[in-house]
Amino acid sequence: MTQISLSSDLIEITAEINSFKQVAGQAVIEIGKRLKHVKDNDLVHGQWIAWLESIDIDRKTAAKMVQAYQQFSNVAMSRHIPSGKIFEMLSLPESIDREEFTKQAHEIPSTGEQKTVDEMTVRELREVKKALQQVQKQAETAKNSANHFEHLWQQAKNQPPKVITNSVEVVPETIKRELEDLKFQNNNLRAGYQEARHQLEKFELRDTTDFDEIEAQKQRKKLQHEADVNVLQIRSKINRFLEDAAITTLMEGALSAADPITKQKIRESIEMLESFTTQIKTALSGRIIGGVINE
Repeated sequence: MTQISLSSDLIEITAEINSFKQVAGQAVIEIGKRLKHVKDNDLVHGQWIAWLESIDIDRKTAAKMVQAYQQFSNVAMSRHIPSGKIFEMLSLPESIDREEFTKQAHEIPSTGEQKTVDEMTVRELREVKKALQQVQKQAETAKNSANHFEHLWQQAKNQPPKVITNSVEVVPETIKRELEDLKFQNNNLRAGYQEARHQLEKFELRDTTDFDEIEAQKQRKKLQHEADVNVLQIRSKINRFLEDAAITTLMEGALSAADPITKQKIRESIEMLESFTTQIKTALSGRIIGGVINE
């Protein structure tokens, strides 16, 4: 389109706009060109709205005409295209070539007919525009998805490989051995304690004719001392075990994160410990008669 220099005379420009208002098509673009020229150069000296009212153009329509000039100034527009169609085409996707769009025939979604912009009604033009906008939106979504996965791929490609290790048993071997030793010592304690009480009762039941009271007291004290030593030993081992096996916050986290096999092993160890404590409680609360605990 040949560019024509515009006058700086507001009266002349106003007359040109009023004459263009009598025709359609290209006239809208010519009006928009002059509106932009007036506003950019402030030919109305800050009285833009008042001047628009003087030529019977509202502010919203003026903005659309300026847009029409900006988008279609290089398009050979048919003089038969009304301003309503031109305004509808202002919201076409930016990627659409305006001149090609006005020349080519387009399928009307509701009827399947092929029509040019000249042949379409405003409603049909809206249908075509909406269909193009949907295609544009789908293309943008696909592009964004492709960019997203490309970004993820680049991140994964640049990251060092992850080393996956299997879980190991959480309970240290030293604590397991200590638990086994406690159980063994408990059994020995029970046997030693029972033997000491048995020997004590034998002395108490001896024939009084052969009974030596002083010797019996010595023997009783010896047996009682042996039983007390065994008890103190097992108490010391229990205290040491509790200190070594004290649960910390770190160990709680490790136990929670252990795999099912490791957790099952821990449960078995706990059952052994519970059995051990049950035996200790029985020995403490029971009364041994003839080497047998009577609860």
